[in-house]
Amino acid sequence: MYPNQQDQEKLFESEKKFLDKWNLNTYFQMRQNEIIKQFESNFSQILEKINLQGDLSQDNSKNQPAQQQQQQQIQPIKYSENIQQLTDLLKKNVETCLQKGVFIEKIGSKFIKLIFLIIARFQQGIQDFSSKNDVKNFEMIDIFSTLSKQIAEIFQKKTQENFKIFSNNKGNQEIKQYLQESQSIIQSKLKQIVIVYLQQIVKEVIQQCFDQLETIHSIPQKFRVQGKDIPSEPSNVCSMILQPLNNFLQKNQFAKESQVLIQEEVIISVFNRFIKIQKQILEQSEKSQAIMNKLKSSYKNNSENDKQGQEVTEHEKIQIQFELDRKEMENIIKNKYNIENLNEILYQEY
Repeated sequence: MYPNQQDQEKLFESEKKFLDKWNLNTYFQMRQNEIIKQFESNFSQILEKINLQGDLSQDNSKNQPAQQQQQQQIQPIKYSENIQQLTDLLKKNVETCLQKGVFIEKIGSKFIKLIFLIIARFQQGIQDFSSKNDVKNFEMIDIFSTLSKQIAEIFQKKTQENFKIFSNNKGNQEIKQYLQESQSIIQSKLKQIVIVYLQQIVKEVIQQCFDQLETIHSIPQKFRVQGKDIPSEPSNVCSMILQPLNNFLQKNQFAKESQVLIQEEVIISVFNRFIKIQKQILEQSEKSQAIMNKLKSSYKNNSENDKQGQEVTEHEKIQIQFELDRKEMENIIKNKYNIENLNEILYQEY
């Protein structure tokens, strides 16, 4: 329930007294120092805890007899729980920057910049840590994609709860818009971080899918050598093209947000390559068909060749087959991977 007119007046009066008492720049500097100091202190403590676990694990392994060390594989440290503590810490500090009693609308832009600063320090710290420890790329993807979702929820809560109270206040409406724009920028920056790790992790998967695409080159031979009839269904290659992606997703566990990004990254690359190969084959097929037509035209008086000229050409059969395959690939992508903006994603280069 939102406050009535009388309650709103009390809130405005309280805010006015606060602004009269405090210099806003001094207030912000105090809050900034307080938040950053607490963040960096807690961040360092968690990292020390993780490193201590690593040292203890190595020391224990050294104390074991050599035979026992050979028989027993030392399990790597599981960083996921500790990294969750780091992301929770960042989330808590973002919430602090926006919470009532800390966030001041008149200097809202300063608090948004503080959030950017905290995220940048978190990013650098977590990347330095991951480079020195056995933190997998897919774990980093989960960290930043999940973090993006959490921060979006914090901003949305702030705009929905706090600013509905002052919905008629022009200044607060401007702050609300600024918050929404800031949320979008933060999520964009976090997504850029994710994409760096994403490209590293999906590189091999994409190449495996590309290898599957090479079988498309064999399709024209079925019409030229085997004399296959006019196609009426997609070729078998369609079901195999994205199989490496399926295997990869089954083998590894990802957060939902990460899985969506991985799927899109692979599918965009593979489908665009799929279309490119089809175009190259059709261009070559068209040239070959033109040569065939010239040869046939030199035998116009031959009634049998006149009859053949009325039949569907090899090039046309290939065109029909490729159109069936393209539609089949679109259906697989849409139905299996639940990609909503299909045309926008798949045909971004064409």
